[in-house]
Amino acid sequence: RRSSDLEVPAPETVLDQPDGARTSLVDFKGKVSVVTLWATWCHVCEIEMPIVDRLAGENKNDAIVFLPVSVDEAPAIALVQKHYKSHAYKNLPVLIDRHHALSGRVGLRGTPTTIIVDKFSQVVAAFEGQAPWHDAETTAYLNALAEATDAEQSREILAALN
Repeated sequence: RRSSDLEVPAPETVLDQPDGARTSLVDFKGKVSVVTLWATWCHVCEIEMPIVDRLAGENKNDAIVFLPVSVDEAPAIALVQKHYKSHAYKNLPVLIDRHHALSGRVGLRGTPTTIIVDKFSQVVAAFEGQAPWHDAETTAYLNALAEATDAEQSREILAALN
């Protein structure tokens, strides 16, 4: 599902990190956040996560961040760290959806699900299932979001690309 009708604020839920620190999507205000909700047990995620890791490594635009958020059950941090090590992911942070707060707020129906949060902390697009990462339109969309000067312009970009 792609939607330009999502004009909603990014959920202010807590995401856990391995060092005990916590963060939230609001902490990334000023950047385009590509947030992928995924799980270590998800078959489609096995296909998508290496692509996201490669894209994060190739990303030269400091205004775009890739944030995979695991929806695994406890001990999620240990599971995700083991998964990252076994798959040699080097470009992605370990983030855990604490108590499924984020997945609950976005109405997660399956993994992977990717939401795009613009620089103004607004959810502006969503992809259920494997996202079209090899699609030139997706790359153009992310770069255009990074250049947007206000929230209204940001929301109109997807509609203009369709």
